[in-house]
Amino acid sequence: MSLPQRHVIRRGPSAPAPTAARVSRPLPPPTLAPEDFADLEGDFDDDRTDPNLSIGAWAAHAGDEAPTARPVQVERPAALRAPRRHATGTPVPASTEAPTRAARRTPYPPELAPRTGSVVVPAPRRTVGDSGPRPLPPPPRVERPVAVARPEPSRVTPAPRSASVATPRPAPVAAVAPVAAPRPAPVAAPAPAPVAAPIAPAAAPQFDLPPELAAPVYGLIRRLALQTELAAADRVLRVGLAELTDATVAMSRFVGDDGQPFSLEDQGDGGPSDAILATIAAAGCQVCDGHVLVQPIVAAGRTVALIVLMRNERLPGFAVVERAIALLVARECGGLMHQLLAAYDDRQREAAADARSLFRPEALESHRSRGSEGALMNLSPMWVRRAYPVAVALVVIALAFAVFAKVPTYSTGPVVITVDGTDVTAPAQGTVEKIMISAGDRVAAGDELARLYSVQEHAELEQTEQEYDNALMTFLVDNDDSAKQALAAASAKRERSRAVVEARTVRAPADGVVSDVRVKTGQNLMPGDRILTVVPEGADPVVVALLPGQDRPRLRAGMTLQVELKGFIKPRERVTITEVGSEVLGPEDARRTLGAQFADLVGQSGAWVLVKARLPRRTFAAQRHTYHFHNGLRGTGEVKVESKPFLVTLLPAVEKILF
Repeated sequence: MSLPQRHVIRRGPSAPAPTAARVSRPLPPPTLAPEDFADLEGDFDDDRTDPNLSIGAWAAHAGDEAPTARPVQVERPAALRAPRRHATGTPVPASTEAPTRAARRTPYPPELAPRTGSVVVPAPRRTVGDSGPRPLPPPPRVERPVAVARPEPSRVTPAPRSASVATPRPAPVAAVAPVAAPRPAPVAAPAPAPVAAPIAPAAAPQFDLPPELAAPVYGLIRRLALQTELAAADRVLRVGLAELTDATVAMSRFVGDDGQPFSLEDQGDGGPSDAILATIAAAGCQVCDGHVLVQPIVAAGRTVALIVLMRNERLPGFAVVERAIALLVARECGGLMHQLLAAYDDRQREAAADARSLFRPEALESHRSRGSEGALMNLSPMWVRRAYPVAVALVVIALAFAVFAKVPTYSTGPVVITVDGTDVTAPAQGTVEKIMISAGDRVAAGDELARLYSVQEHAELEQTEQEYDNALMTFLVDNDDSAKQALAAASAKRERSRAVVEARTVRAPADGVVSDVRVKTGQNLMPGDRILTVVPEGADPVVVALLPGQDRPRLRAGMTLQVELKGFIKPRERVTITEVGSEVLGPEDARRTLGAQFADLVGQSGAWVLVKARLPRRTFAAQRHTYHFHNGLRGTGEVKVESKPFLVTLLPAVEKILF
């Protein structure tokens, strides 16, 4: 890559060349003509494509040849300036004289020039095969083209100290059409002595890319505009430029106030050194040596960042369109990157100051974000401030619930289901000889239910029968008074034996239904043993409950007894208490009252009160089935005797104080 060989420069008065007012967005900027791209490619081949000159050599050479004269203004020839447009879009003629192609030809467009403000002179051509050192160029000759311009005061903005650059800033003027004038011949001026001149970063030119590249480029700009952190914008910019230019490696360096480049994260080794990047940042122009492209991002008169794009040596070098893409992206994102870099520097300075401060960084950050002076600083987290009223409200609700909510007190005990009927018991000791009925049979009073058998009584009956037969035969043979008395005594004894045997037959005491048969054939019974029960037709089951004796004062007829049967998953049966025992019974008395059948319900100790209630129906439903209540079904019963506040139930001692 060689140095540029020709530029038309002007060292004129303080006023810049006449320009038309720029049209702000959304109107598009001027478009580079297709023949300009052809000139660009030809100029790159002729002047800048030099494999023997690297970026480091360019940086060293650019630093050696910088003149020391006052800043000069470099103006593009009128042939390369894109046509200006009114706000309505109508082109404004720049000159009545049509430039020729020879007049429009330059080494490369000013937007890709290596430095703006440097004096560039023709350099001797190198012959193919010449490996000797390139001689330094002779002192430059300054040409003064004459142009019709409206004098205006100019302002010069000092550049950072490290770059020693100055950027002329013309004051904004109204949109006017330039006055057409004949182009005079350039007047040669005496060659001044070589002096060093401060170099200002090149102003970003106004041009458009081809339509097929405009959408992805401005899509990248939109993504950058959405970033609020410098690190995020840095990553988006590097990834986007690498995709748009097909770069193998994309690195970024930010330029501090001291002019030295730095990076936010480790991006690997390779690429130009920091010294070379600092020189390019001071020049503020794009530099490319084929496979390495360095694009400065200029904003506010200084270089704020550098984008380094590198491509594999086996691939073609960066083309003019790719370099133009990098230049356009750098122009559009300059202001955004400058703002993000300024915010990043402010945060770094604040963090360094906070580290040396006596206050906590969290307190200082809260003070800055609030933005009010003199207010009390709240160091409590937000969740603490929100949780405190919630906790207070919960405590108030809990206290109100403890005072006003009622907790019922229940009296609980075992229950048994019985059916009111007549129990049939064994009249005497004996063995069940025969059972004439079964459960559910209807019987009438006097019907034979079962028959008991006794060997002794049957033997006595047979003996009395034999004695009666003998007395009768004697009476028939000898009809005297003694035979007659013996026959009467034998007959009476036989009747007594028959009566005893007849008493072994069990008969129904009343009309009804046999509900409970508890004996079987051959079973030995003692006097008083229950054989069965005869229940009147239509009788309802009865619930018999044994409740603790200490609850007797609070129990009364009419209360609701809740019955839960064992072995069934069903809602509780709610029945009304019809009878409450008048006395508190001990274990023995309770067993005697319930009978031997339910004596096991009573524990070994404790006092009990007997409570009865009648079930409203003789069937119940459980698990989609209907069942009958049977005598002897057991369960658990509960009676609500009183209600107390929850606070009293939780703290029984409070009851003595409040109640």
